[in-house]
Amino acid sequence: MQRYPIPHNATDEPVQDLLYDRLDLYPLYQQLRAPGTDVIEDFESPYVHFFLQKMPFSMGFAHLFPSVFGTIFAHSMTNEGLRFMMLAVSSFLADNMAKRPPLRAYRYLQMGIPRIQEALTEGPIDDALTFSVFLAAYLHLVGGELASTRRHLQGLRILLQRYHLTTDHLRPDIPPEVMFVWRMAIRMDHQWAISDQNTIFPLVTNHELERRQWIQKLVDFSHPEKIDWALAQFALDDLLTRAIAINKRAIQLRANADSGVAEYAIRLETTKLLEEHQSWGERECIRKARQKLEAEQRLYAATIFNDPTDDVMLANFLDYPPLRVSDKLYGTALGQYYWVLMYITFITHPQPGPDPFERYQAAIEFCRTVAALGWSQVCCGPGTVLGLYLTGLTLGEPIYPKGNGICGKAANGRIQLDRG
Repeated sequence: MQRYPIPHNATDEPVQDLLYDRLDLYPLYQQLRAPGTDVIEDFESPYVHFFLQKMPFSMGFAHLFPSVFGTIFAHSMTNEGLRFMMLAVSSFLADNMAKRPPLRAYRYLQMGIPRIQEALTEGPIDDALTFSVFLAAYLHLVGGELASTRRHLQGLRILLQRYHLTTDHLRPDIPPEVMFVWRMAIRMDHQWAISDQNTIFPLVTNHELERRQWIQKLVDFSHPEKIDWALAQFALDDLLTRAIAINKRAIQLRANADSGVAEYAIRLETTKLLEEHQSWGERECIRKARQKLEAEQRLYAATIFNDPTDDVMLANFLDYPPLRVSDKLYGTALGQYYWVLMYITFITHPQPGPDPFERYQAAIEFCRTVAALGWSQVCCGPGTVLGLYLTGLTLGEPIYPKGNGICGKAANGRIQLDRG
């Protein structure tokens, strides 16, 4: 990922300090005394700048919903708790990218959490509080504290119930920014539930018409085609949510039912997932992007064939042919498409390894796509960490001795993951 220094020299922190290598540092905000607001007031401006400019990229939706975080910032102008949570997230990400200890993030968090608790007990229950809890969940997720993330997501689900978000109907008066938060919370929920845990947010029925109505309020009006791209990515999210639920049932069936009956029922449910997964590729925006990619591949092959000395070089995954992916929206969606397929195959074949062949092929294509996009683009894409994890289960040593190194300075080498 490219590093974006904060445009304020006063935010520099000492980097080389053995204290910051301690593994128990993260709950530091529990050990610090409560600071006054004036301690960090002078440093807010650069972190606000970072929040507005870089948070959309960190969430993986900068090209689709560029205005959401501006709206959240507007709410923070009249809500101190939201302002502190916004600054906690942006300072954590900014200082982490600059390899500084996230001390200010802990200070902001320590000032923000009491205000969230006060609003939860005394009110008001409003959109600003919803945004605050969402940012708290995201901060703990990127900080690696999944248990705290889960608690905040559970609280967020309770707050969203005032909008009666159900699987049957979406109210037309729900603010589009709240809908965005709901969809991002579902993605964070996947990070926890992808093994055998229960999801916090329920299965989502396909109500694409209502979804289109709020999406079109957030996308750039000069690029209406991005509505279809957002719908396509959310469709993959919903497919994964259903796959997680089926995987949970599969675990229970294998534990309690006759093996033959259990495997038949599991394959029957998984077949439906695979059919839906395949139909996703027939969406109009996906079909056109695929045709464009195929044309680019033919042009690249012809260029190399006619002039082997041509300096047009593409990053490739190991010895596999490189991809030319100029459409970044398609590239990130394609990566998600492959790793969701890998996850589905683990429902019927839960053992690590390249079998069945669809899993092996999806892992190869996922890595080729990551190499083509470049790490700075794909690291913020939807579920990239999950994709890398599933790839490690598929191509890890000693099953695939070549490893699964991805070309590029930030992702070179082999993925070594716990396959226990």
